[in-house]
This record gives sequence, structure tokens and C-alpha cells, in this order.
Amino acid sequence: MKLSSILLEVMQEIAIRPKKIFGQGMEHNVYPTSDPNKIVKVGETKYVKRWLKDFESKPEVFPIIYRKGISRDNNNLMWVVMEKVDTEQFEVDFDVLEDLLDEEAGFYGVLPALRAGIFNKEADKKIYSALLKRDEEIAEFYLKLKHVVAETLPFKKGLFKVYDFHRGQFGYDKDNNIKMFDY
Repeated sequence: MKLSSILLEVMQEIAIRPKKIFGQGMEHNVYPTSDPNKIVKVGETKYVKRWLKDFESKPEVFPIIYRKGISRDNNNLMWVVMEKVDTEQFEVDFDVLEDLLDEEAGFYGVLPALRAGIFNKEADKKIYSALLKRDEEIAEFYLKLKHVVAETLPFKKGLFKVYDFHRGQFGYDKDNNIKMFDY
């Protein structure tokens, strides 16, 4: 591929022009790209820099970062082209997990169960065994989600120090790995 073709593709991908918002968070907007497997996240530079280094350092649990830059029109805005994840199927699986944790393992909510599973091996065995009796796929989903949470969130004395942890912050990549795309 010629350099001029590559540059044109990059410029078309990152050009800031009026686009329909694909999604948004408290500190950013998300826009579609010409590639259905990628999105562009745009936010104030100071907020983007809070999570960007983490995302780049752990592509196995955060969406892959393809490109990033500062807006030509506003130095206070930063954009990041990243891997798009499937949130719809993740939310279905999360809801099933939440129901089974309540019915089978005695936990009301996924966060308390994950906290117990990460910090207490006996509780983790109890949770996994209870889930396994009812739904093997959801039991495996619990293990995958627990791994991602343990790898991505800061801890202090067994308590999560998180901002905005909920089913809407995760999704599946194209290989069905769980990724956390916002925190």
C-alpha cells in the first residue's frame, strides 16, 4: 500500500467532522468509524489521559488502542481509536450471572460476589461451585469477569475503589474475551 493511501485512510479515520454519537459517558463521547470493528472515543485531554496508559498497558483486558491524538481544533480534546466490543451479549450474560448469584450463591449483585471471589478463596469456590451446578457457561463467564476485574481495578483493603462499575462498562471482543472499556 502506498504511503499516500495509508495517510488518506488515517486522515479519514480521525478527521473530526459532524458525526452521529454512538454512545457517551460522563467524560467522553463515542463515535462510529468507517471500520465497524473500531470506535473513536473523544474527551477532554486530562480525562482521557487518566485511562489511556492503563488501556495501552493491558490490551488483554482493555480494548486495543489503534491510534490517538489531540484535536487540531481544540488542544483540550483528545481522541482515541479503539477496538469496538459487543456490549449486548455481555449484558445478557451479566444479567443471567446476577440472577444465578442471587438464587444459587446467596449474593445480591455481581460486585459483592466478585469482591468475595477475588479476596476469599473459600467464597470463590462456593460461588463457582454453585454456578457450575446450574450453568457451566455462566460459571466460566464468572471466572473470566473476575479475572478482568482483578486485573483492571485498583484495590485497597479488599474494597473496590472504582468509578462507574456496572454491566455497561464491559463487552466481548471479536474472540469472545471480556474487555472493560470504561472506568
